[in-house]
This record gives sequence, C-alpha cells and structure tokens, in this order.
Amino acid sequence: MSCLSPVLRSIILASLLAAPVASAQNPDCLDYAQTPLPLPEFANLGGEARSPIILGDIAYIPAGSAGLHIVNFGLSSGPVHVNTLTGFTECRGLARLGAAVYAADDNGAMKVIDATDLLSPVVIGSGYGAGQTSAVAAAGSTLVAGDTGGVLHLYDASDPLAPVLVRHLNVATTITGLALEGDRLYVAAGGEGLLVYDVSNPASPVANGGVNPGTTLWGVDVQDGIVYVTALYGGGALIYDATGPGNPTLLGRIESAGYCLAVDVRGSEVAVACGQEGVAVYDVTDPAQPVRVVGGIGMGNALGVVLEVDRVWVAEEAAGCGPWARTGVVDPVLAYSQNAPVPEAVVTVGTTAYVADSYRGLVILDVSDPSQPLQQAVLPLYGDAIDVVVDGSIAYVASQTSAFRVVDVSDPNLPSLITSGTTNGTCESLSLGDGILAVSIYGDGVDLFDVSVPSNPLWLSNVPASDGARASALVGDVLFIAENYGGLAVYDIANPSVPLHLHQFATDGRAAGVTVAGGALYLSNQREGLQVYDISDPRNPVAEPEVAVPGWPLDMVVDGNRGYVATDFSGLVAMDLSDPLQPRIEALLASSGEFLGRVFRPALSGGAVLLPVRGVGLALVRDHCFTTPSPVSDREIPGALLAVALAPNPFNPRTTIRLMIPGQAAVSVTLDVYDLEGRRVRRLAAAQLVEPGLREWSWSGMDDDGRPVASGVYLVRAVTPGGSTNAKAVLLK
Repeated sequence: MSCLSPVLRSIILASLLAAPVASAQNPDCLDYAQTPLPLPEFANLGGEARSPIILGDIAYIPAGSAGLHIVNFGLSSGPVHVNTLTGFTECRGLARLGAAVYAADDNGAMKVIDATDLLSPVVIGSGYGAGQTSAVAAAGSTLVAGDTGGVLHLYDASDPLAPVLVRHLNVATTITGLALEGDRLYVAAGGEGLLVYDVSNPASPVANGGVNPGTTLWGVDVQDGIVYVTALYGGGALIYDATGPGNPTLLGRIESAGYCLAVDVRGSEVAVACGQEGVAVYDVTDPAQPVRVVGGIGMGNALGVVLEVDRVWVAEEAAGCGPWARTGVVDPVLAYSQNAPVPEAVVTVGTTAYVADSYRGLVILDVSDPSQPLQQAVLPLYGDAIDVVVDGSIAYVASQTSAFRVVDVSDPNLPSLITSGTTNGTCESLSLGDGILAVSIYGDGVDLFDVSVPSNPLWLSNVPASDGARASALVGDVLFIAENYGGLAVYDIANPSVPLHLHQFATDGRAAGVTVAGGALYLSNQREGLQVYDISDPRNPVAEPEVAVPGWPLDMVVDGNRGYVATDFSGLVAMDLSDPLQPRIEALLASSGEFLGRVFRPALSGGAVLLPVRGVGLALVRDHCFTTPSPVSDREIPGALLAVALAPNPFNPRTTIRLMIPGQAAVSVTLDVYDLEGRRVRRLAAAQLVEPGLREWSWSGMDDDGRPVASGVYLVRAVTPGGSTNAKAVLLK
C-alpha cells in the first residue's frame, strides 16, 4: 500500500471531494450537491462478491460460485462485464504480481491467471497447493496460499506466471486471511489468532511470534508493520504493532457489532467491511486511536472492500460490487440531550417538538431554534414510550406495554394525562386518520380506536396482519399496514368495525415503516430498500420499482420534494422526490460514529431534520439550501469542465486523453499527469488556450525528461479557470 503524500491529498480534496458548503441565502443550511453520493456503477454478479483487484477502471471481482468477473467501470453507460472465468467452486480471494493474478478457490486449489491482456485473462495453471484454498498473498517474488486445513503453501514467484512450490507448512487448524509485506507474512488463523512468519527464504519460513485475542480472526492487512485484522463475530477490527521481533502488541481497536470479514489499509486510513453494517473508513494516523471518517457505505451485506483515494469499492453478498464516493459526509450535531434520554420518535407541530422517550416519557421542546431546543415539559409515562402523534391539542403516546396514553398538550408547558387505551399487545407505532387512531401491535395486527372524543377512546376492531404489524398509515378510509415479513397489506375501513382486505403486496426483507406523501406511499424495507407505491387511487395501489437505499431503511419523513430516510447502518439518507414515484438518493447525512444503529422516526423543524438517537438525544441535520437557479447555464460558463476520458485504458504504449469544454469562448487548460505519490510526472498542456468542444491530447507513457514511466496507476488532472476534473490512467507493460 502506497502512502499518499500531502500533494496528492490536496489535489484530490481540492478537486473532487469538496466539503459541504453553506448557501449565501442561509448560512445554516447545507448544499447537498456537495455531499457524496453512491456512484451509479454497480455490477451484479450472480454470486457473493469479495474484495476485488482494481486496475484503473477495470475490476477483477471474485464472486464465489459465479467465478471471477472482469468488469469495465470506465464507460459512461455504466459497468460492462467484459469476461468471466469459470471453473471455480468458490472464488474467494485474489492476489497479483505483474501480469499474474492468483485466485483462491475456497473448495479447490489455487489458480494462476495470465492477465497480460487485462480484458481477456487466461487460466494457465490450476491445482496449486492442496485442499481448499482460502486466501492468497503476494509480494516481491514470494507467493503464499493458505488453505482451510491450516497449511501454508509457499512459492518462488520470480517468474510470476510460473510459480514454483518450495514449501508446505502446517501452521494452524484453519487459515482465513493472509497479508505479506516485505519478508514478513501475517496469517489470520481463525480462532487461533494472528501468526507472524519471516519468509525471506520461502523454503525455510521462520515463526516470528503471534497473538491470540480469544476471538475468531478473519481478514488481515498490513502497512509499515502495523497489522489490521478483523474479528468475525462482533469484534470489529484489532490493530497490532508488529514492527519489532516477538509477539505483536495490541495498539487499538475498531468497534463494530457486525461480523467483519475484510480490511484494507491505505496511507493514514483503513476501511473495514462488516456485513450488514456496510463499510466504514477510519483515520488511523494514530493507530491507537482510530477515528471514524464515514460509515454505512454499501447497499446490503458487505463482504469485501478496497480503499482508494477518492472512492471505496464495496463487494456485497447479493448486490454485487461497485465504487462509492467516500468523504465529505455531513454528520449531525447534538441538539438536545438531558438525563440520558432514549428518544424513540419525534413529531413537530409548528415550533413545538414532541418526543417519545422510553426513559422519560413525553418530552416537549420549543424548537423555534432547532439547533438549541428548549425543554418546556416532561410528562413521565409508565411503560416505555415508543411513538407519538399529535392532533391539535391532543397527543397520543404509544408505550411498549399494551397501552397508549391520551395527553392534553393545549399548554405545552403543562401537559396532562387524560386517559389511557388498552390494546391487544405491545404497541409498535401509531397513525392518525379522521377520528381514527391506528395502533400497530407487535406480533399482531392493528387495533383501531374511535378517538372522535379523545377522553373516551373506543376500540373498534383488530385488523389482522399475517406476520405482525410494524407500522401503518391511514389515507381516507383506506388503511395501509407494514407487516413484519409479510409486505404491505391494504384494507378498506369505511366500516372500521368490519375491515375489508383489498390487497397484499409481498416484499423481500422486513417491512419497518410506511410513509404517505401525496399520491405516493413509501415502505421502508429493512435489508432491501425503499418500496414505492402509486396510491393516486388508494384502493388500488400500483407497485413501482424498488429503490435501493444504503443501510437498512427504518422510517421516512417527507418535506415537499425531499425525503429523509432513517436507516440502521447508514444514518440519514436524503432523497430527491421531484418525481415522487422514482426517488433518487441525494446525500448521506449522518453515517458515522454514535449516530449509526440507533436512529428512528425523524421529524422536520424549521429547515432542519431532527433525528432521535437512542441513548444520545436529538441530533440535528440542516436542510438542503434551496437556492434560485441562475439564468446562466453551465454551457455559458467559460472553462467549466464536463468530462475527461482516456482510451484505451489500460494502455500500452499510448493513450488518448479527451476533454470536453463547453461554452463559446476559448479557455486556458493545464493538463498534468501525477503518480500515486503525488509527483507530477508529465505536463501535457501548460495554460494552453483551447477552443470549446471535444479536445484531445496524447500521452505515450513518458515523463517530462522523455524517460518511460513504470507500469502502474496515474492520475490525469485537467484545470481551467472554471474548474478541474480528474481521471485515472493505467499503464501496463
């Protein structure tokens, strides 16, 4: 792994990854256009994807029983499958030396692949090693394969395409991960810990110590003798100092509740893939105190990861593999916390917020300034408040016992309990219609109450839910129920005492929340995403295509053309609802540290989103800056860059760099090529005056002194007075 210099970091940060900025109209709002989005490039592979090898825009992706996929991510039309190598029982891991790629077959031996032609690789050797190969690592002229029987197979790879076996070594009961740096080999040996070997002579490896933390270790990576190894069962990742002789010493720990399978370190950052929690990136400038930079990256079950300067490649169990933007995520600020609150839900009416707090009861706040809520009152309520809805001067508070409370909030400073209602089971959530209160029951259906006289709620009926109700919504005399694993149920309750079942929409995953906005209904579907329904005719909903959302969607709140989805593992996701039936992810707003895994039922207040965070308090995320579009289009801005592309890429010996410059007037263009240490190796244009349109330059792989540069990945950067853009170039010799 190459250390990134300050030069390259400044190039990337200045050009690609600008931090969120405030609008001139409202300094407290955020420009969501400046926050990262998941890149719209994801390759579905038909198998469990693991950590890929990335060569510019070409990805070699191991995909379990689906084999080894070669995908080109460099095309504007999206990822294109170029090739697939089959014959694997379970392709799990990859390593590379020169033109050789080594593939671990988890139920078979290692394969050697000639990737001289990057897009048309050929398997030239199989049956390397014995048993089931679980991991491979390569560096210098050494190749190591580990198998599930705990045997290391060491090869002399002086000729990478023809490695020669020099030693078998039985080191453990099983081998789950390998990392090789210089002459030192690091072995993740499952429940037997981390083992270190000197392989300066691969034919005679020497044990150099080890450590057993008492948990099952899995993925491993190393940089400058600092070892990062994942713990499979809720242990996150452990960080060890292995720079000296003897046993590695524990430096720090990365916490995670997920099962962590893969890790990748680059420079001062490390990325960890932890199953359903997705991928998180940490700053490990001080390895003893890792600091979370961003988390919740991914669409489902993250099994592999590769960390780059400007993006993170996430390999997933079902979704496939693709690159994500990775910095500049907006995190909320803590707006309210008092006496260890455990807020479950919040609803706002004007400048008043009503918080269902499972520890304190009903908390009422003045949110005239959302960043500084003022507590107006606390009404203790027995039974763990879990949800709240408000109708005029009446608040209904659901408890996790078999009851809900009716509260007079006509004076927010002096709320008073009016009465209680008894339900058929533990309350999950509430929704209100015209004189009807719907109470979703854990493990049961929905209890309907007539609350036209709030002081005397009358039970009307129980609407069945095949797998228990999580949430509901009332639209006129139609009831929508989010059933646990049963999807969406639709009932006619024109006669609420005799509900009539109209439709049942099956979904994958677990239904969690239901939100209605205009003619659209959004079903928050854990593990799957956001299911959208056209309910312009509520009695005859039409299912629209599901929208993939990072993390596990739990609930959603809508403000005009924008929706905010609270998720288990990706924090808060902003959605553009300009087309309400085709939501588009706009920004990741709260995906690091304490805000993950504990958010639910957000609310809107004065240009901000209030986010209840269990055990923390109310967090605040500023709304998007709604600015008036300029009458000047991008095409009229001199020097604004639209795109930079290279073809061929990878290349040898020459590539053509194409730059699109819009507008009507000539502009100054500077075009440079940098290596991954941030050094400029070639200047192709120096403040060159260029006419608008598609313009081309050629690079033959030479530096400024006319010497050929080495094979590798380079950064091509174009700068005009109106902006800058970058592209990666891969030179293969």
